[in-house]
Amino acid sequence: MARVSIVVPIYNKEATLKRCVKSILAQTFEDFELLLVDDGSTDNSLNLCHELEKKDSRISVFTKKNGGVSSARNKGIKESKGDYISFIDADDYIDEKFLELMLNRIESDGASVCYICNVYGDDSKSIDRHVFGDTVIDGNKNIYKEIVLPLINHDSDKNQLLQSAANKLYSNKVIKDFSVFFDENLSYAEDYLFNVLFFKNASSVSFVDSVLYFYDRTITGSLSKNHLFGGKQKYSQSVICSCRACYSFSRRKRWRVFSKGFTT
Repeated sequence: MARVSIVVPIYNKEATLKRCVKSILAQTFEDFELLLVDDGSTDNSLNLCHELEKKDSRISVFTKKNGGVSSARNKGIKESKGDYISFIDADDYIDEKFLELMLNRIESDGASVCYICNVYGDDSKSIDRHVFGDTVIDGNKNIYKEIVLPLINHDSDKNQLLQSAANKLYSNKVIKDFSVFFDENLSYAEDYLFNVLFFKNASSVSFVDSVLYFYDRTITGSLSKNHLFGGKQKYSQSVICSCRACYSFSRRKRWRVFSKGFTT
């Protein structure tokens, strides 16, 4: 059984899929399975997936009716077998040490999830996000203060790093033991809610101060990036997402302090 599962949701990504997969297969840490989940593509993406599958035994292809990025990621979670899981968008790519550095850190710290700093950009311009540095945040109260509050309050300096699901390595045991899945009814902020629900059950969170994940801002029509790179934000869904997260926290005694501001 592979140590790490990598889930790539795919919908009409024939133009960028090879670049994404090539960067994954070039990892210095090689004990992983790559799950390509085609979400009902109408271009040549599925055929390309099967071509790639024939070239590397670590690749498995799954198909489903179009249901959005959340349903594709959930399919990947259910099919995954690794101790850890990472989600990578098909129009992005990663550094060759992406898995090695994060896995070393998450295991040395005994953490539930590991974050990395990002590069947002294309070939001409990039922006590094170094917010937390190399550190580990232990304990429920500290996770709430340092991570959950910035998420709920939309802290501009931390939010882009925290809310995305694509720049992280998660404990698959935590996800499956506590049934943490992406909300398939949301078309916006699904990453945000997933992460907030995950943190409810996280014992500690590690950060690696390295730029290992590359978002391609030149790609249009990517649902998982609409909230990261400008444009009109679907504010109402964001508010609903925040309220649902708040309610979820309030049901756990250790988060009771959070719910006080919402009671009358």
